[in-house]
Amino acid sequence: MYPSVELVTAFLFVGCYLSFGLSIATVKWLFFSSILVVLIVTDYRERILPDGRQLVRCRPGHSLAIRVPPADGIARMLLGRQFGRALPQWGAGVLDAILGALLCGGLLWAAAILYKLVRAAMEWGLAT
Repeated sequence: MYPSVELVTAFLFVGCYLSFGLSIATVKWLFFSSILVVLIVTDYRERILPDGRQLVRCRPGHSLAIRVPPADGIARMLLGRQFGRALPQWGAGVLDAILGALLCGGLLWAAAILYKLVRAAMEWGLAT
């Protein structure tokens, strides 16, 4: 398993370099690519994503969202025109990070709630 993980990580790193060149955006995407590899392998092996591993990465993630905002993020598209002026660079990065966390985390939270409801309904149906 480890050689394949290293190979995938190497391909992700090369892809980041080819996409962004030698820049701070490359560092940002290398960081997030590494996080994704760790989370995917952890989830595959242990079937759980420990909060400790996720929370450790929040602070650097927020720092990168402020310092290296996306050039074409959803926040700028949704809210840039609404306020009549462009969002500041750091504001767009933070808003994109929040929207991403709400969307991805919200989908996982909704799936967990739906699972519990379906499971409770099935248990209730079997009990009667």
